[in-house]
Amino acid sequence: MISHRSSQSFLAVVVLLLLGGRSYGDPILSLTFDDPSGVFAAYPEGMSILALTKTPTIGESVIASGFGGKGQLKLEAGSWVADGSEPPASLQLITDSAMETKAFLRLFNNKATGLRGFAVITPDGTETSLASFSQVENGKVVFNGGLDLFFRFSEENPSQQDLVPHFFSVAGDGTRLIVEAEDGGIAATLSDGKDEVVFDVDLDGAADANRVKTTSLKPAPIGPEASHLAIALQTADTGVVTLKVFFKAGTGPIDTREDTDLVSKAEFSLISTDSAKSLKDGDFAIGAESRSSPERVVLDLAAVRIFKPAPAIFPDISGKE
Repeated sequence: MISHRSSQSFLAVVVLLLLGGRSYGDPILSLTFDDPSGVFAAYPEGMSILALTKTPTIGESVIASGFGGKGQLKLEAGSWVADGSEPPASLQLITDSAMETKAFLRLFNNKATGLRGFAVITPDGTETSLASFSQVENGKVVFNGGLDLFFRFSEENPSQQDLVPHFFSVAGDGTRLIVEAEDGGIAATLSDGKDEVVFDVDLDGAADANRVKTTSLKPAPIGPEASHLAIALQTADTGVVTLKVFFKAGTGPIDTREDTDLVSKAEFSLISTDSAKSLKDGDFAIGAESRSSPERVVLDLAAVRIFKPAPAIFPDISGKE
């Protein structure tokens, strides 16, 4: 007869074998922008606002493969006025191997026309959204989760030497998240959607700010080559949240247990019992946006993933650690 203790030991060994040494935290949403529906087949040179105007269903089409949500297209017209001429492309599918995927989405932002292309990420529900990171514990809103993306960024006629992309803003009435380049690095800012003073940034136990921003630790050399950007939120037993931004050239994995790819960091508590202070429960958009004023901005977006909790290692673009 096998003893209860022997059964437990055997089960533990089986679990370890099944885990195969993987670090905790698999994605709850994983999207690769490779156009599985073939939306771009009729537009090999790129898609302009006229295509979306003539065929509105394009905006409803799924342009990313994966799970946990869907990726779709959006285009903002800005100051563009139809004059009979063909407007420039705002969206394009690129099929080279530079990002180590079979295809990726190219987004344009043209200053002269105001035309801007976006990828819209819509989670299947709260459980695969950024809102899943949050819960209320002992009078504080805690956060545990991660987000990463694989991209390339370039500007034509940049107004300054350093590239300064504005990666994305996740708005809402709860906690807002902005990630953008700043002073040669990358910063993440969390702010209260109602501008209420709920953040304890000096960690004295009392709320003293309506926002918190990561402090730069090292440069993040953004260029026209493929890159991996990751945001990690982790809450200690004390209720103190650590917000970290990681950046890595190439499409390789990011090990959050080391500081090699750590570019900025902040610690704070969010003093509130209001569960609505979570990150947004819904969609968010990523576009080709810059904090300077170049003539044209180009963002190549290969993949976006959401993790809960934040993984010890954000895998490479293929999912390998």
